Amino acid sequence: MSSTATSSAFSKANAHALSFFSTSGASSPFGGTTFLDSHGFLKSSHRAGGPTLCSLPALVTRSLLLGIRQICPKAEGRAKDILEQLSLEFISIELVGRLSKVNPEAEPNLTILVVMPDQPNPDIWYQAVRRIQSELEGDLPGVSVELIEEKLYTKIYCSPVDSTHTILPKWYSIVKHILSHCDTRQWTSLECWRYGTDKVRERNPVTVIVQVRETSRNPLITTARDIHEILTLFNEADVDVLFQTNTNTLLI
Repeated sequence: MSSTATSSAFSKANAHALSFFSTSGASSPFGGTTFLDSHGFLKSSHRAGGPTLCSLPALVTRSLLLGIRQICPKAEGRAKDILEQLSLEFISIELVGRLSKVNPEAEPNLTILVVMPDQPNPDIWYQAVRRIQSELEGDLPGVSVELIEEKLYTKIYCSPVDSTHTILPKWYSIVKHILSHCDTRQWTSLECWRYGTDKVRERNPVTVIVQVRETSRNPLITTARDIHEILTLFNEADVDVLFQTNTNTLLI
């Protein structure tokens, strides 16, 4: 975990979700545990893959794949066979190029992309990823494999907090309290939204979202807990806190 390559892979795989603190009880694509092995393969509560994963949100490109499909026309079928051997249901499987939407890679990552039902099984997903990648690496050098929850693949919704929510009349005071009690030197923005994967946006948890510079090395989970304590002081303990990376100018 100490190598530069592994650190870079971890940063890419977890960008946009540096730290997450929740007491709302709502399902979130940012909750759960995360593990990255020494070869760059990620195992998490909502996504597994490697050895090269894009940060989320990520785009799909199908350009320049025709020649690759001619070289390895049965790649998707071989991946499907492994999923079936592990008794894993899937929604779709396709050989694609993947690009991070923020700070995109110079070239798309050649990836077997498997969209999975919203019933993650991290250990089995991780096993599937390793087996599929090993099976295809000989014919497709550098190929990556990604298994991702359908709701996380489809979309993350960000919408304004409804006008009747109790946090709105307090928000200015909450912001002042946060800015005066937290180290904000690497922050680029501090906002409050409903944020999550439910298409019915009113069901997504109200979330304080803090954007920080990519170079930030502060212990963000500690700061997330501090912010949540401030929210509790204002009787808003059910509001979640999320830190994300951003390349914008500094907040202050």
